Amino acid sequence: LDDPTSARHIRGSGGPYRAAASGGTAVTTFVKGARAVHRWTGAVLSLLVTVVSLSGVVLLWQVPINRLIYPQAATGFDGTAGSAARVALAAEQAFGADGIAQVTFGDLNFGISEVTLRDQRTAFIAANGELVGVWGPNGRWDDWLVDAHHRLLGGRAGLYVVGFGGLLTLMTIVAGCIAFWPARGSWRKGVVPRAATPQALRRSHRNVGIVLSLPIAGIIVTGVALSFPQTAQRSIGWTYENAPDYGDTFGDGVDMLEGAAQATWPNVFRRAADVFPGAVLAAAIWPTGQSEIVIQLRNSGDWTDAGSGQVQITAAEGYMDLRIDGRHLPPGERAWNAVAPVHTGAVRGWVYQALETGFGLGLLYLGVIGLMSFLKAAFPRR
Repeated sequence: LDDPTSARHIRGSGGPYRAAASGGTAVTTFVKGARAVHRWTGAVLSLLVTVVSLSGVVLLWQVPINRLIYPQAATGFDGTAGSAARVALAAEQAFGADGIAQVTFGDLNFGISEVTLRDQRTAFIAANGELVGVWGPNGRWDDWLVDAHHRLLGGRAGLYVVGFGGLLTLMTIVAGCIAFWPARGSWRKGVVPRAATPQALRRSHRNVGIVLSLPIAGIIVTGVALSFPQTAQRSIGWTYENAPDYGDTFGDGVDMLEGAAQATWPNVFRRAADVFPGAVLAAAIWPTGQSEIVIQLRNSGDWTDAGSGQVQITAAEGYMDLRIDGRHLPPGERAWNAVAPVHTGAVRGWVYQALETGFGLGLLYLGVIGLMSFLKAAFPRR
C-alpha cells in the first residue's frame, strides 16, 4: 500500500493518471500529436473539402434540377422493350450506329435518356424519340460539375489530387476521433457554437465531427475507391475471375434464338426483357465491330439505378451469349458494384439521397468552421 505506483496514490493525485499509471505521459503525447495532425492537415485540406463536398451535394440532386431545366423529362420512360427501341433507333438516326457508345435510359421520374457518343459528346433524347440537345465535353452544367468534383477540372492530375486528398482526409478523421476522446465531456454543451470564439467554434467542430465521422468516412472511402479503382478492386477481393467456377452460371437462362434478324434493337430489347421477367431496361452498350451488344436491366427490388441484370448478344449472329444475374455474383464483385451507387447516391428513392445530402453538408460545415477556428487561433485580433 505504500508503493507510490499503487492505485491509492494514483487516484489521490488529484488529476489524470501520471506517468507511473500505464504510460499516461505517452498517451497524452499521442493525443496531442493526433490533435496537431488533425488541426494542420484539416487546415490544408479545407479548401479541397469545401469544393468536393459542395459540388457533391449539388450533384445528388441533378435529376430534380434537370427536370426543371428540361420539360421533356416530365414524360416518363417506362423501361419496356418498345420504348427502349424507340430511343435507340432515334439515337442511331441522329448520330449513326458507329457514333454511339452507350445509352442510359431514363425512368418514370426522369423520362430523358442520355446518349454517350464515341467522340466524347453527350446527348439527351426524350421518351418519344425527340432529340433534346447535344453537348461537348463538360458542355452541360452537371457534366462540368462532375468533372470538378472528381478531377477538379484537371484531368488525371486532378483525379490524383482528389484521391490522395481523400486518403489524407480519412487520416484527419481518425486523428480527430482520437483527439475528441479526452474532451468528450464537452458533448453536453451541444453542437451549435454559442459565440464566434476559437474555443466555441472548435467545440462545435468536435461534437459535430464525432457524430458524422463514420458516414463521412464511408463516403470518402468510396470516393477514393473510384479514384484508384484497380487498387480498390484488389483490396476487396477482386480475384474471383481466376476462380475455376467463375462464370459457370452465366449461360443459365439464355434463349436459343439466333440470326441477324434477332440482333435488331426491337428484338434485342424484347429478348433481354423475356429472360429477366418483370425487369425494366436500364442501359444499352453499342457493339464495336464484331463485339457484343450489352443490355443492362433493373430487376424488381434492385436498389441501384444501374440494376443487377445483364444480357450479352452477339451483334453479327444474334446469339445470346450471356445472361448475368448480379444478385448471385461473388461478394467481392457485388461489393465493387455497390461502390459507385453508394458514393453518387444513384439509388432508388430519395431517402438515401437526403441522408447523403446531410452528410455532405455536415462535411462542408466541418471544413468551414474548422478553418475559421484555426485562423482565429493562429491570427488573434489584437
